[in-house]
Amino acid sequence: MLTFGQVGDNFSDGDFTNNPTWVGDVSEFEVNSTFQLHLNAPATTNESYLSLPLSLAATSEWVFTVAMDFNPSGSNLFQFHLISDSSNLESEHNGYFVQVGGTDDEVSLYRKDGATHTLIIDGIDERLDLDPVNVRVKVIRSSTGDWQLYSTLDTDTFDFHEGSTTDATYVGLGNCGLLCDYTSTRSTLFQFDDFGYNSPPMITELEVLDANTLVVIFNESLETSSAALASNYTVDSGIGVASSATLTSTNSVELSFATAFSLATLYSLTVSNVSDTLGNAISTETGAFEYLNYGVAGLRDIVINEIMADPSPAVGMPEIEFVEIYNTSSNYFDLSGAEFGDQSTTGSVPAGNNIAPDSYIILCDDSDTASFSAFGKVIGLPTFPGLNNAGDELSLFVGGVLVDRVTYTESWYAETSKSDGGYTLEQINPTSPCSGANNWIASDDASGGTPGQENSVYDTTPDTSPPTILDYNLSASSIELMFSKTMDSASLATATYTIDNGITVSGISVAPLTFNGVTLSFTAPVDSSLLYTLTINSGVTDCIGNELGTDTVTFGIGASPLPFDLIINELYPDPDETSAIPAAEYVEIYNRSEKLILLDGLILTDGSSDAYVSGVVLKPNSYAIICDDGFESQFESYGIVATVGSMPSLNNAGDAVSLRLGESNIDVVNYSNLWYRDDEKDAGGYSLERIDPNNLCGLSENWAASNNDDGGTPGSENSIYSESTLTSPVLSGVLFQSLNEVILLFDRKMDSLSLTQVNVLGGSQVYSSQSVYKNGTGLMLSADIPFSRGQLYTFQLDAVDDCAGLSALDLTIEQYLHDSADIVINELLSNPIESGSDFVELFNQSSYEINLQNWSLGYLDSKDSLRFNQISSIVSNLGAEEYVALNEDPNNIITTYPVAVGSWLLEMNLPSYPNESGTVLLYDQLGSIMETFEYSADLHFDLIDNQDGVSLERLDPERSTEDASNWHSASSSVGYATPGYVNSQKYASATVSEGFVLSSDYVSPDNDGYQDVVNIDYVNGETGTVAAVNVYNSKGMLIREVASNLLLGSNGSITWDGTNDSGEKARTGIHIILVETYTLDGERLRYRLPVIVASKL
Repeated sequence: MLTFGQVGDNFSDGDFTNNPTWVGDVSEFEVNSTFQLHLNAPATTNESYLSLPLSLAATSEWVFTVAMDFNPSGSNLFQFHLISDSSNLESEHNGYFVQVGGTDDEVSLYRKDGATHTLIIDGIDERLDLDPVNVRVKVIRSSTGDWQLYSTLDTDTFDFHEGSTTDATYVGLGNCGLLCDYTSTRSTLFQFDDFGYNSPPMITELEVLDANTLVVIFNESLETSSAALASNYTVDSGIGVASSATLTSTNSVELSFATAFSLATLYSLTVSNVSDTLGNAISTETGAFEYLNYGVAGLRDIVINEIMADPSPAVGMPEIEFVEIYNTSSNYFDLSGAEFGDQSTTGSVPAGNNIAPDSYIILCDDSDTASFSAFGKVIGLPTFPGLNNAGDELSLFVGGVLVDRVTYTESWYAETSKSDGGYTLEQINPTSPCSGANNWIASDDASGGTPGQENSVYDTTPDTSPPTILDYNLSASSIELMFSKTMDSASLATATYTIDNGITVSGISVAPLTFNGVTLSFTAPVDSSLLYTLTINSGVTDCIGNELGTDTVTFGIGASPLPFDLIINELYPDPDETSAIPAAEYVEIYNRSEKLILLDGLILTDGSSDAYVSGVVLKPNSYAIICDDGFESQFESYGIVATVGSMPSLNNAGDAVSLRLGESNIDVVNYSNLWYRDDEKDAGGYSLERIDPNNLCGLSENWAASNNDDGGTPGSENSIYSESTLTSPVLSGVLFQSLNEVILLFDRKMDSLSLTQVNVLGGSQVYSSQSVYKNGTGLMLSADIPFSRGQLYTFQLDAVDDCAGLSALDLTIEQYLHDSADIVINELLSNPIESGSDFVELFNQSSYEINLQNWSLGYLDSKDSLRFNQISSIVSNLGAEEYVALNEDPNNIITTYPVAVGSWLLEMNLPSYPNESGTVLLYDQLGSIMETFEYSADLHFDLIDNQDGVSLERLDPERSTEDASNWHSASSSVGYATPGYVNSQKYASATVSEGFVLSSDYVSPDNDGYQDVVNIDYVNGETGTVAAVNVYNSKGMLIREVASNLLLGSNGSITWDGTNDSGEKARTGIHIILVETYTLDGERLRYRLPVIVASKL
């Protein structure tokens, strides 16, 4: 389309920046007092230009006047650019220009090709050897590229012909303008005036009114007589000369032809001798047109036929979204202004576009049309909607009428691999009046789609599949049913609908246009807690007569849950990709009520982050999987999925997970990894399952690892499901928090109100306050009188209820508050074999059971700050005279040491214990240090060659930890360690009334666990007594100094391991242990104790 007609400027308005608008170096020009365009540039050597946008006709004429108040030269000259493809005339561009002046003082015509220019008309030399110069120039170009150059020096009659040439290199470029090339003394000596551009009229538009009438619109006003002369207009292909021509406006002519145009035929109109009002006549002008008898598009005359919603990753198609439309009718349709979009964005088809019968058009964003041009006809929309991968509702309106609507979902692909991207959705039968989910599927084409051609899945076999009810939307007073296909609206409107539980249908409304749904109104609101069944009792069919397959649907709104209507039934804190279930954390909930429950508004929380559950309705006795919305598709095959925007992180070691509605807890589970009861499953890949869903208050005993081979049972009955007989609650343990505070622990969650009201009996203690501990799992008591260590306490409660209301009367429990020497460090392994686990063994040498809950092993970190690793967070009772080995890998301990027993091994996070030396710190739950053991490799038996995997055993738990002689390497006969078992090197003290005696008559230092050492036990009646202990062989030679200047207590033991001072085993035979004592008053006593050093035969 041409947008400009005649153009001129004599600057009489004093303004060159408007009407027309010159652009460029505007600050260097002005209109002077005589209304000429005047160069007024700074006094520097430079170039200055102005240009105009101008669309040029094939036949054109330019005129202009230029004055230079100097004799022009090669450094001071003027150029007028007739045609330029750039508005910046100083840039490298293409076109033609007239040069006035130069070295030869001439008027010449040049062609410009980027940075170079070529002389194509060489004017007369020295013609402008004048001072000053005032010249008027005219240039004429014909439609065939013939150029004529004229000039005059003093009149408007162009009496001088500078020359002619033929050059058709460039046509119709969009700019013209002037350029002044000057030195500093000539920067104000150029004037330009009386510019004009003339061309014959041009055809801008052809419009077919009917089979015999054509309207021609020109770019400018026409001279009446030539425009109305019918012989000036001819159409090819047998149509001939117009029978009449009527000027309907200044630039529009209506032509009539005796011969009718043929449908869908491309014609050419030739116009000649038509003039504009200035007398510029068209020599020959042609225009193409096509006669199309446009129909009025109705429903599915044009269909949305192919959808590329998810182009990534690309299979073979451009990685760009597009939609293909198809004309199913025998009519042409004008698509100008047609609208395509989804529910948020709509784009309009540009004017001048149509669609032929049985043809395809690709719609895409107008910036992507080049990517699809090889596939067929493409229309780019200035606004193209983003096609949602998961599903969208797409509509096509033509002439304001809805012609097709497609509401697709990801399930339409029918192949998961193709729904992941790179494949289109293709319509199977585009001519079917019923088009829904059953009429669409993923493309079968190897490239991923078939834009611009028949679909790869095309099949016109009659559809005999029944329609189905896809979904419903429900309110208290109505239900909207949505079907898989376009339905017969009459069958929907006349069907009989019945609903149970007292609900009657009062109104029926069929979805307009798409006919894929019906809305039923109720006479009374539905009960939110009830599940209803809707039955369709007569022949509802799709639009081609297939009867509805399923004629019933269950529905309900769902009531808000009360506490324990919903329970947390399964937890998956530690996913593992090797398990069959999805590798994503989830929480399964179970509706144990008889109500329909709405999950919308529920909060899943771990105390640090809250997640709001999506609005799923859960039937009685059914399950829902709560997971992060990014994993919804992975769980859909397992059952109902209720997503959250951001799933709270379920800690592997344990966490408190709550299901809440507002401020009310629906269920709370405070789990621990100990609940798995299986070390292998605790390592990951298995869920925690509730055993009995009706045991609402149970703790660890009602949970265990899943027994399902997949790792869990999301969305279905738990693999370890078992109904249990509910018993009354009991007290499971006692935890002293301080010497004034104690917690009574229960075997389940208790009713918080009953805990605050229960009477605490037993003993002489008075409790000033009582409060609920950890979601009702315990009762915290504050005592007026501090508890005393080494005492046994009795606690009695008169009556209390668990969280489900089950009562217990007269609950009683005893608990001993340990003393500092009751729990001792009894064995240590700090240098395990290869990557095995260290262990620290504790021994309860008291006569009472002691709870190790909240005890810890201390250590100093890299900044010498004291840190603590908790031994157990739950009740862990260590019986009287029982052992427990604390370790990080019970399986490794059991595998390595034959005497180890799993029930006496407790897994925990140990501090790091160096092989050579270190310190073991044992703290109780009150923060008091119970024992300190500073160990070193020197404590091992000297004759041990390799200490790897050999533990240090305490010989006598009643002797001091600091006594180096009280530690010995574990016996080889038991595998070099006895974790959780009586020590191989345990030696009880001998009975002695006063003085010194040996624990045995012989010693056998072979580390076999039998008499590897001998104890020298004593009873001392004098305080301040110092002793020296030495060993002599049968020849009276000193072989070992056992002790020197040893300050004796009232009783104790000294140990000899049967080696000499060189660390070698003493020779077999009789030896004398000589003990010499010295009292403060100078008394000296000597004890000769014979002992035999024995060897195995």
